[in-house]
Amino acid sequence: MNSTTPFLRRIASLLLGAIAIAVTPNAQADDGASRFSFFGSGTRVTGSGKLATEARAIPPFQAIALRTSMKLVLRQGSREGIELRGDDNLLALIDTTVVDRGGVPTLEIAAKKGSSFSTRNEIVATVDLVSLRSLSISGSGDVVGEALKTPGLAVAISGSGNVRLKQLAADEVSARVSGSGDIVFAGRAAKLVVSISGSGDVDARGLEADDVTIRIAGSGDANVHARKTLAVSIAGAGDVKYKGDAAVRSSIAGAGKVSKE
Repeated sequence: MNSTTPFLRRIASLLLGAIAIAVTPNAQADDGASRFSFFGSGTRVTGSGKLATEARAIPPFQAIALRTSMKLVLRQGSREGIELRGDDNLLALIDTTVVDRGGVPTLEIAAKKGSSFSTRNEIVATVDLVSLRSLSISGSGDVVGEALKTPGLAVAISGSGNVRLKQLAADEVSARVSGSGDIVFAGRAAKLVVSISGSGDVDARGLEADDVTIRIAGSGDANVHARKTLAVSIAGAGDVKYKGDAAVRSSIAGAGKVSKE
C-alpha cells in the first residue's frame, strides 16, 4: 500500500468499524480455537464447545451469498448439498436457503434473523455444488475452493472477508472488492476483470489470463498474470504489478503505479 493516502485509509477503517458492529472476531481462545461473536437483537447464546456436524439437503443453485462469519469450503461435484460443523447448540442458528435473486437461484447462508451468539468452535460450511456463477461475501467470512470449472464466475466482497480459489478454470472471471477483504485466484481464464474500491487486495498472479482489465478507486493493490492485453485505470493510491508479456494501456490519476514483476 502507498503511505501517502491517510484519507483513503481512514475510509477503510470506518468501513471495518461498521462491519465489526455486527460481526466481531475475538482473540483466540486458550485452546487455540478461533472464536467469533455475532450480535443481533435476541438473547446471546454461547457455543457449548461440543463439536457437531449437520447435513442439509438443498435444491439446485448457481450462486452463493455468505452473510455471516464462518469458513466456507467449496467442492464441485455431481449434486448440491451442505454440511455444517460447529458448536452443537449453534448450528440451528444458521439459515441455509435457496432464493431467487434476479432469476438466479442463490444459496444464502446467514445467521438467523435476530440471533446473537458467540462460538467456541469455528463454524464451517462445506458446500457441494454442480455449477457456480456468483459468489458474494458481506461480512468477515472466509471462502476456500479448489478445482472449480465454470464458464464465468463473479466474486464480490463488501466486508473484510477473504476468498481463495485454486485450480480455477473459467472463460471469464471478475473480482470486485469494496471493503478490506482479499481475493486470491490461481488457475486459468480467458478474461479477468478486477475492480477495487476499498483497501482490499486481489492477488491473481497464479491465474494465467489472456486479457486483464483492472480498475482501482481506492488504496487496494492488484497482482495479475496477463498474457495478451492489460488495461489499467487507477484513481487512487493502489498499485498494479503484473507478470507476462501483455500489451499494457494505463490511465493513472493519483499516486498509484503499474509495474512489471
